[in-house]
Amino acid sequence: MMEEWTTHKVSRRGASLGSRWAHTVLTAIVLLALLSFGVVAAVAAQTTTTSTSSSATNSTASTPAYTVGVAQNATLGNYLINGAGFTLYYFANDTVGTATSPPVSACTTALSCVAVWPPFYASNIVVAPGSGLSASDFTTFTRSDGSNQTAYMGHPLYLFIGDRSPGQTTGNALRLNGGLWYVALTSGVVGTTSSSTTSTSTSTTSTTASTTSSTTSSTTALSPAAMVALTVAASMALMAVALGSRLRGSRRGTTLYSRSPSPA
Repeated sequence: MMEEWTTHKVSRRGASLGSRWAHTVLTAIVLLALLSFGVVAAVAAQTTTTSTSSSATNSTASTPAYTVGVAQNATLGNYLINGAGFTLYYFANDTVGTATSPPVSACTTALSCVAVWPPFYASNIVVAPGSGLSASDFTTFTRSDGSNQTAYMGHPLYLFIGDRSPGQTTGNALRLNGGLWYVALTSGVVGTTSSSTTSTSTSTTSTTASTTSSTTSSTTALSPAAMVALTVAASMALMAVALGSRLRGSRRGTTLYSRSPSPA
């Protein structure tokens, strides 16, 4: 009598129970992994908030007490800056104010002009000590939209969004919005054609302003608790993958081999 190997597909009696158990464990692991990731996100967000709050507090504490100061450039000479050290500008198309008539700003379009050249306004003019400025040279006038703007010797003052850090003068001699823009010189003269992108030297007061208001980038580091939570989450994710693979294998059943006699 000859024997043959016969393949039988056997579904074990306990497969259903084992499958349910595996599903329960897999679900628990996934939930724990999600919880761990939530802890990481919460800790990171708290750390970022704390860092931002601390930076804001330090910035407020170190804000200079003056609203206008003077910076010096080897090419341009002395020019006006705000309390944060950013350059102030004149617009050649503006109407200069006099003793009997207020200035008139020609930069009135919200998106194309005002958004690019924000009008400068300080409710209380405090000049930097030793700058040589006089608060009486600064006046306030009402713009066409009802908002206030500060003028210097009759010239409306503006900032420029292209200046990314204190001391830059990237808006000087630019032709935008139908006219030319110039650095606001302390002499009150409008029309200098020399341009400079970076202030080469500054007075003592402007140096203090630049140092105080310079933008710093901080990297938020995860706390030890967040690192542990992240490690646990990653481990559980790997366990979930492994258990899922095992579960898929159990669903396919078990293949057994047995000998069966063949007909003579």
